[in-house]
Amino acid sequence: MCVPLLARFSDHIVQCIVYNLPYSVVLSLANKDSPHQNELLNAMYKKVALVQESDQTLKTLDPGTLKHLFLFEPKNADYIKISSLEIIDKLLESYPNIRIQQLEVNHDQINQLKVLPHMTGKIQRSVLRIGSRLYNNDLKTDTYIDVSKIIEEVPFDFIQKLSLLEIDLRGFEQSRGIALNAPNLSNLTDLHLYNVSADKLIDLPPNLKNLVLVEDDKDHVINEPISLTHLHFLVSVRIESIDFNERLEVLYLPTQLQRLSLRSVKLPRGFDTICELPNLTYLSLSGTIHEEVGDILSCNDIEEFELQLWFLDSTDRVLQTFPVQKNLKRMILGGRFESSLAHSFASLSSLTLSHTTLSSIPLFENLKYFQITHSAFERHSLSNSFKHLRKLNELVVNNCQLTMVDSHFPDSLEILDLSHNRLVKISGDLPLNLKRLNLNRNSISSLSVLQNKKLTELGLSWNKIRELSHNTLCLPENLSSLNLTGNDISVIDPSFSFPPSLFILQLHVNACISMNYVFNILPQSLVVLKLIAQKLNGGTGQRIEICFQHLWDVHLSGIGNYNFVWRNCPNLKYLKFEESVIPKIFVEDLPPTIRELDLRKNGIRDIEGDFKILPQLTKVDLGENHLQGWKELNPDKILPSVMLEEN
Repeated sequence: MCVPLLARFSDHIVQCIVYNLPYSVVLSLANKDSPHQNELLNAMYKKVALVQESDQTLKTLDPGTLKHLFLFEPKNADYIKISSLEIIDKLLESYPNIRIQQLEVNHDQINQLKVLPHMTGKIQRSVLRIGSRLYNNDLKTDTYIDVSKIIEEVPFDFIQKLSLLEIDLRGFEQSRGIALNAPNLSNLTDLHLYNVSADKLIDLPPNLKNLVLVEDDKDHVINEPISLTHLHFLVSVRIESIDFNERLEVLYLPTQLQRLSLRSVKLPRGFDTICELPNLTYLSLSGTIHEEVGDILSCNDIEEFELQLWFLDSTDRVLQTFPVQKNLKRMILGGRFESSLAHSFASLSSLTLSHTTLSSIPLFENLKYFQITHSAFERHSLSNSFKHLRKLNELVVNNCQLTMVDSHFPDSLEILDLSHNRLVKISGDLPLNLKRLNLNRNSISSLSVLQNKKLTELGLSWNKIRELSHNTLCLPENLSSLNLTGNDISVIDPSFSFPPSLFILQLHVNACISMNYVFNILPQSLVVLKLIAQKLNGGTGQRIEICFQHLWDVHLSGIGNYNFVWRNCPNLKYLKFEESVIPKIFVEDLPPTIRELDLRKNGIRDIEGDFKILPQLTKVDLGENHLQGWKELNPDKILPSVMLEEN
């Protein structure tokens, strides 16, 4: 979507659209020049979790830090983890219009909620997680646990906005029931219960929409009826047990239920509860034992279906009982799948198959996403034709022990993932519209994708590329991201050059290659660089001038004794050296724009200069070096952000 077009919509519609954008897109667009800055910032901070301090928690929440953490790193951005609510307080001072969509807090940190009242209007929903270690010995002897006693300890402002409550009793030897007779839980819509007896639930909140029950009590068998029919707003239920401990004899569900997931649950013959749910659109039977799955599906207008039977070889037998599915859009299957059954699932747009054997690719005219994993192909070769899947946009075939690809792909294919196989080469032509190609974790020594003009992302990490030349690696000019981590590159041909549009490069070179030479062949377009040198001990203090106008984030590992001068990198914000040989740091050689400096494990003994000359510097990590002597002699040069712990 073109961002300027959002101006045609009202603010609340714009916010709804932005909330549903991928997090990387939100981070990319969020800057001072954006006409929708408030909406983008709200989407950046929509889920914040207060957790015990660790390496993954943040000490600041400014947009620059979030971009550095999530934009170019493969990290999960579902939650932004912080160690103190004071961080949010400071954020709201800088950006008073921000509204945090969800704040998650563990019960053992409720003492921090004392700063919450003045920011209550800035937080839309709250989440509380209660662990078993919080219960005293008296409670551990009770059959039921009264949650209201625990809720009373939490500030009212937080409880008022409580939308998700998680109660985890997995520390107990046996599962217990709970009583949720707390009067302030009227806004609670999501309840997650771990090791709580499903047949011992009292006073569930009437407005509950989503319920999760996970039990690991090996001796507990559910014989009493479980009835949830009184929950008139309930739309999603997930019931899960460990090692098939739970046997559901009688389960009454409200007719408005839309999503049901049963995992590792024994279902008795004649179990027909699911047939009585006319509004059910999502059904997952994962690791479930049931002989009449086909009958279940015939009763409903299912759009999404997951089937992972305990006996994988019975999957196709069960599927044969299915009637033709007119509305089924997404299906995940574990076990044998016969191509002859494809006619029953012609409406599918997404299909995932695992632990199967495919002799031919079924005809799915509407299929857009196709994943095959942990499956067997004849002669370990992907020679099957996908050409007839004319709407296919993304194909994933991994962990299938493939050694060769000689297949025909549809012109519509834009994303191809063949990672985690044993590929030696790619034969045949790749689709011309391909934009992303993932070949990580294979045995490829050469690749030509020069004809794929639209290719922007290429993953070749942990292969067997030893030489960079136009004979071993032919790349299109529009390539923007290239990952060569884990390839012990020992030769770089003088005529080789990286694509001029490359802005993310991850490279692994051998000790025989000069760092000066490596930096000379890098394109000026680079924004992010991760360079790993294997056993590189050379350099002897050689001075290397680095000049890149767009370089923003640099990570160097295993580099020898070189003196890098970064003054001509006007946009460099993040610099990390790791396990390199750097006896001395010259502060004046760092760019004035540097924001975070990570110099752990580099054998540093001396620092020349004062970090105070770097006005934007917020964090310096000098841990695990040899700087005790310098620290004692230069206390005036140590910023509050400088970390010098000798771990």
